[in-house]
Amino acid sequence: MSLEEEQPVRGPWYERYIVGIVFVFFVVMRAMDRVFYKRVLDTVPNYVSTIFNVYWPFCIQILTMILVLPYILQKRREGDLRYGPSFYLPGFKAACAAGSFSLTKLAFFSFWDQVNLALSTAPGVVLPQTMQSLLSNFALIFTACIAYFYLGSRYKIVHIIGLILIVLSECWDITVEVQTGGLGDYTDGSGKKVALGAAVFIFYVAMYIVSTVPMAISNCYKQKCLKDHDLDVMYATYISGWWQVVWGMLFYATNWIPYPSPFSASEPSQFVSNVKAAWVCFLGENPHFYTHGATSEAECYAQGTTSCGTDQDCSACVNDFICTQDPAIIWFAIYLAFNLSFNVLMLWLTKRMSAVWAAIATVVCLDLTNIFSQSSLLMGNSAQVMTYEQWMATVLASVAMIVYNLEPERNKAGQTVYAHTTADGVVPDELLRSLEGSQNPNSQAPLLA
Repeated sequence: MSLEEEQPVRGPWYERYIVGIVFVFFVVMRAMDRVFYKRVLDTVPNYVSTIFNVYWPFCIQILTMILVLPYILQKRREGDLRYGPSFYLPGFKAACAAGSFSLTKLAFFSFWDQVNLALSTAPGVVLPQTMQSLLSNFALIFTACIAYFYLGSRYKIVHIIGLILIVLSECWDITVEVQTGGLGDYTDGSGKKVALGAAVFIFYVAMYIVSTVPMAISNCYKQKCLKDHDLDVMYATYISGWWQVVWGMLFYATNWIPYPSPFSASEPSQFVSNVKAAWVCFLGENPHFYTHGATSEAECYAQGTTSCGTDQDCSACVNDFICTQDPAIIWFAIYLAFNLSFNVLMLWLTKRMSAVWAAIATVVCLDLTNIFSQSSLLMGNSAQVMTYEQWMATVLASVAMIVYNLEPERNKAGQTVYAHTTADGVVPDELLRSLEGSQNPNSQAPLLA
């Protein structure tokens, strides 16, 4: 055999580092996404359900349509003339290895995401950003469990230890809150401390943890579709986005659920007025939807039961005045850009690596989020300095990621699930190909080395 024949075929130089490059961008985009998501929630506390079930699906889909255009042009420049106006339509012939892809399956691409959003928006207003970041790591636990049964993923002792460390980091943060008596208070969008009571606070903690279950289901479902069918990431993002508009309108009904303070449930007949009021609040004005004639924040509680009727109505009255603290539409626009970027990159990492690996990568994103959440420039009045315990919980979560990555995940056949193979049987890059070398029982190389 000649020397030329023995030399492996190499792609562009960046193929060797593409996972690491995408990972870095993903970490930053995800961290900024969480920061501005929290800022939007704090600025429009009365209208979070309206914003994220009505406005967000439409706005993110418009942005997706714009992003898709240069992608189509790039594919055509590479010589794939199947990409054109038909990309925007159902039944696109290059959607996956087999040609077109089921619209029903793409519907569930965004269904579980919307369930997660519907369950997490109310707790997102109440819980501090650092606690949200740590609680979000429960998605990793649920993803690993679901992947074991649904995807056939198999784990070694380092994976189990990594997952246990994640749980310990959550316990550390919450236990300190209980011991110091800080459980039950939250900082609203105006920077004021609001007392909810321990029982209400724990309710929202539990609700947030439950919201990570549909997130885990979504992670695993997306891996199966992306890997098994070699599904185009951009096409999946675009078509599932139309379904998200449908799911958002359906899940708007969560706005009628009477959550504990500080929220006040609306009624079906108030849908139009809620949408209008949310837009006014978006623009930085008080919509006076719940204010009962109050002309200042101080009057909300001063009027007491004679005007507000209940403590929840009084809280809603105060929250309407928070609309004037900051024009939420600016932060919402910034959030949309980061949100779309991180979602596309996460799908790419899920397809290239695995759902659990992408969930593990999110741990680093949320660690960075915790650091960013201390900045009043980014977070506004709800910025909070991390305590020593929160720093340690964050460090522990990061250590958990390192431990987990000491060994690659494998399927039932003992093969690494990270080496994604295309329909042509080609492993995309050198990094993934080198992971097969970790089948050596003495190999302990980190995945990003």
